[in-house]
Amino acid sequence: MASTINSTTTGSGGLITTGDASNELQIQTADTTRMTINSSGNVGVGTTSPLSVANQTSVTINGTNYGRVDLYSGGSQRAYWYGYSSGSALGAAGATYLAFDTNSSERMRIDSSGNVGIGTSSIDSWAKLKIQGTAGAQTGAAQQLIISAPTTTAGQGAGIRLNASSGSNEAIGVIGVVNEASGLAGAMTFHVYDLGATIPERMRLTSAGNLLFGTTSASDARINTYHDNTALYSLDCNSSSNTGTQYYLNFKRQGTAAGYLTSNNSTSVQLNNTSDVRLKENIQDAGSALPSVMAAQVRQFDWKENRSPHQDFGFIAQELVDVIPEAVTVGTDNEDGTVKMPWGVDYSHIVPRLVKAIQELKAENDALKARLDAAGL
Repeated sequence: MASTINSTTTGSGGLITTGDASNELQIQTADTTRMTINSSGNVGVGTTSPLSVANQTSVTINGTNYGRVDLYSGGSQRAYWYGYSSGSALGAAGATYLAFDTNSSERMRIDSSGNVGIGTSSIDSWAKLKIQGTAGAQTGAAQQLIISAPTTTAGQGAGIRLNASSGSNEAIGVIGVVNEASGLAGAMTFHVYDLGATIPERMRLTSAGNLLFGTTSASDARINTYHDNTALYSLDCNSSSNTGTQYYLNFKRQGTAAGYLTSNNSTSVQLNNTSDVRLKENIQDAGSALPSVMAAQVRQFDWKENRSPHQDFGFIAQELVDVIPEAVTVGTDNEDGTVKMPWGVDYSHIVPRLVKAIQELKAENDALKARLDAAGL
């Protein structure tokens, strides 16, 4: 039983109260219990058995189809909260916003268009989600959004999927981060759907700062491009102008220009080594180049792997380095003695010596010719 307060028209009508020692109070209308307050202070509306949770005081609202709370101000509905068999809803009535506060400050807002703002009450009309946080260097914990997947398995991680679809047509892109082999460092991955069974990876930025196209692993360059199409360039540099010198690639060392790739017309390119007189000093005529040109051993040879099988004229870098050192790049080996960076020869650095040698031979030939002319021969 329970103590009751009943508003009824039965009998003499009016407000009827009864009491007992149950420590429970029921509010009734027309002899039907509408609200119950039990001995623990829990309140039930539409039920005589309000939910009881240890160390908590609860309000239970039960309806035939819905349990609902409506909030009004000035005689107009402002917000509602309801639950039913298929779900529940918390909403703002009319063309207004719904805000969520903590510590007496707004933390999140849903505007009348359904756009969500976190950390801001000013949401751009075109943004479904806007997050505003504290600015800071991205080298530490200063990100406004964290998407996490609890795994250390190599090749697995978390991602964001972007869709542009209409009917059965769908364009898909994925930006993700995956564990590298160690499971301790991550790589950012970029995927684009190509109508196949999966969404293949097209680009990767490794934890070492290397950018990879068409491959998922490489450590020999900052930018790596791989493809198996003989009709596709690894890199295409295009200028919108066909007049004057067009600059395509620039090479520097510690900020100082070392060389660059240009085009002076529509049919040729130039690989330029920096040669500006303003960058040079102690300029003098070069000495004799004939001894080094004569000492350079011109060889013929066969390549071992993945190259044309035979070359009729060429140099061996290890032989040329002591003769024309500026034309040779000294390579490096791995710890097991295999090639890490192969030795190389830049044939353009041999040209100045060849020009000098030709000039010397021409001078010798002119001198010999003058002596022969003087002798009448």
